[in-house]
Amino acid sequence: MKLFLTSISAILLFSACSSSNENTLCDCVEKGAQVDALAQEILVTQEANQAKKDSLDALLEERDSICKEFIDIDPMELEKERANCEGIKIQ
Repeated sequence: MKLFLTSISAILLFSACSSSNENTLCDCVEKGAQVDALAQEILVTQEANQAKKDSLDALLEERDSICKEFIDIDPMELEKERANCEGIKIQ
């Protein structure tokens, strides 16, 4: 468990230090996938302890911070951003 929390903390710290000031749609989608993976892990294992809840809350805050500029984006601009991310399909 400590290894899990340490790993998440290290990833978040590395992401914060190495990222540029400009977030991309790719960053938003990637962070959303991390949130989904942790939420699914909590649901599947049914281990909703405080440490996992805190980790999920931190990931949600980071995702929301990264994705906020894409919430009200024009569909044409969204398509341009999506073109820069391989494997993302927007319908």
